[in-house]
Amino acid sequence: ELIDKLVDESKFTIPRILIDEVADENFHNMLHYVKLPHISMKEYAEKIGMSYEEVRKGFENRAEKMIKEWVVFFKISEEEKLQVNEEDLQNWANEESNYGVQATDLL
Repeated sequence: ELIDKLVDESKFTIPRILIDEVADENFHNMLHYVKLPHISMKEYAEKIGMSYEEVRKGFENRAEKMIKEWVVFFKISEEEKLQVNEEDLQNWANEESNYGVQATDLL
């Protein structure tokens, strides 16, 4: 909740190209994780009965929120002088592998 509040109150501008890049990456990751064939976002929108604009906007909104969360986390870690060591990274990757993601893909 605190992170959501900080993100909601943030006033910085994210470059459009970065939002587009993350939105596209999220879309392709979604296709991969749900094991759908590689299709365009437009084709996906047609298959689920939504307009391309609605689907695109949804992925852009999520991308913008993710980027703002990353910035907030980065600033907090910088201010608090938090550091992640190799063991922390390995533990995180192993935990994520419980959800079907290969630890080697994360590191």
